[in-house]
Amino acid sequence: MNKTRVLIDIVYGRKHIYMVDDSIFNHAARNKILLHILRKLDINNELRLDQERRLNIIHNTLKNIWKKLIDFERVSMIKFFKPIVYVPSDLDILVHEKDLGKIINILRDMDFHIQVVEPYCVTLINNNGIIVDLYIYPSFSNIIYLNRDILLENTTYVKIDDVLIRTLSREAEVLITIAHAIYKENMITLNDYFTITKWFNNHVVDLARTSKILPAVSIVLEYLNMITKGLVEAPVRINLPRLMLIYVDKLLKDNLTRSSLIKATERLRDKRFGSLILSKMTRKTY
Repeated sequence: MNKTRVLIDIVYGRKHIYMVDDSIFNHAARNKILLHILRKLDINNELRLDQERRLNIIHNTLKNIWKKLIDFERVSMIKFFKPIVYVPSDLDILVHEKDLGKIINILRDMDFHIQVVEPYCVTLINNNGIIVDLYIYPSFSNIIYLNRDILLENTTYVKIDDVLIRTLSREAEVLITIAHAIYKENMITLNDYFTITKWFNNHVVDLARTSKILPAVSIVLEYLNMITKGLVEAPVRINLPRLMLIYVDKLLKDNLTRSSLIKATERLRDKRFGSLILSKMTRKTY
């Protein structure tokens, strides 16, 4: 049984509850769509209650944060609002470097404390275990993979209760979903699958061309087709040789990515670098 296909069918209303067991829920969790599946099947157990509680805490935290950020024009949520219901592992906020210090101070006043400082990202955490990543640029291992300004030029607003929160447009959300899956995580989850398949359009292609990630779009669409046909299980890892070609293409064509390479050399001196690479190569999801 292809568990990925079962989950896709549940999302589209083509499966019934008697066909589902714990292995399906575990698979949904690995694919970051567990709460959506539980809601779709109208299951009201402790697992569902825990997911709903966690999401409620995250939403309340985000609302409280955004009330403090309302006057900042160069700030946006990223990788948060999706066409699928899920419990995010953290809050990713894209900010301009000129506003970074002010926003860090705001979060500190809200009982967040700094956990990690990297060239393009500062990670903070509060006593409830809510993590906030403040990104100057979307990056991995200190390498920039998307231009922040392109993203901030493509934003909209989503309301949570009475709070309007700036977030990426659907097209920009697809753009960063593709780039994040390929360049940073090297794998595609069903959360990515539904975000891309439901919101993909020609404007995404235009943004991808400007962002120098068209090869990433091409390979993602190939993998999505394989997932749809039931040929692979998600999360699916990207073929390493093709991944290397995509990295090389990005470095050759994107000046912004190349400019960040000097920062990447600093990561090589991190004592954790080897173990982090090994973990990334062997993990089942992200």
